[in-house]
Amino acid sequence: MQDLLIRDQVFADFESEQVFLNRAYSTGLVERFAQLSGLSAPLQIRIDTPTFNFRLGKSTLCVDRAQIEIDAITESHDTLITIEAKIGLPTTFNIRQIYYPFRTFLLKKKKVRNFLFCFEPIQSTYMLWEYEFNPYDRLDCIRLVQCKKYQIRVSKLLSAKQFQNVSPVKEKIKIPQADKIEKIIQFPLRIAEDYNTSEKMMGVFGFTNRQSSYYRHAAEILGLVRNDRYIYKLTDRGEEYLRLPAEEKSSFVCKLLLEFPIINSIFLEVSSDPKKVITKQDIINLLKRRSDITGDTLFRRTRTITSWFKWIRNNLGMLK
Repeated sequence: MQDLLIRDQVFADFESEQVFLNRAYSTGLVERFAQLSGLSAPLQIRIDTPTFNFRLGKSTLCVDRAQIEIDAITESHDTLITIEAKIGLPTTFNIRQIYYPFRTFLLKKKKVRNFLFCFEPIQSTYMLWEYEFNPYDRLDCIRLVQCKKYQIRVSKLLSAKQFQNVSPVKEKIKIPQADKIEKIIQFPLRIAEDYNTSEKMMGVFGFTNRQSSYYRHAAEILGLVRNDRYIYKLTDRGEEYLRLPAEEKSSFVCKLLLEFPIINSIFLEVSSDPKKVITKQDIINLLKRRSDITGDTLFRRTRTITSWFKWIRNNLGMLK
């Protein structure tokens, strides 16, 4: 078993495997296991497979656009990793859960690697297995490449106080309608891969035109990208973000989020008083006082703000 030194406080017990996946990424554990740097933040997706055939024993089976949910995809410039995540140590698992994602992305220009991730809550261990299929079209030719077990122990506590000196930027008064931070911070990687127009972003993310506009706008306000005559380009901040190791990216993004005055105000209230409770109605009232938002938009922006704070909680473990 290997110990991984991190700078974060011990993470609370949450039920979702996504929380522990985020923790494994934000501590650099996934990069360490994969022996890669510059991996993007994990993105959970639901997608249809392409039509493909595979062999099992003496039979040939056809999969025709089966819907699959992938717990996490993380990428570097030349590698795509799919991750199936579980809580607890399973005695068995369905090979299709990693094979179907593997076949879905096999025709991409990137190398596809297949991980199984488990968090074992009794001993607080993080376990990773990597599998490959050779030949690629045989489901029963699965082979274990490597497996490792980790425990995360604290070397230095990450305190909310470290973020309380972030100065809000008064121009960032409007919160964009983009709930998924994971998708916002994918924009710099995609632009670096030459997905630099709205149409290309729509294709790679499965966005509608409106969604593409929302998330591009959010990435712009965070200062990661800029729009130059309908061509998306990286800013200096965006390039800096891509160069950071995984264990520093979450803190970097948190500071960007705290530049929004409303986010900053809520964060200071909650982080200064552990007993402080901020309700959705409190957020609505704050938006009413500090913006001209009305009607249903109030509830949509409240949902976005709540989602952003969940991201901070899941990736930095500071707030409940």
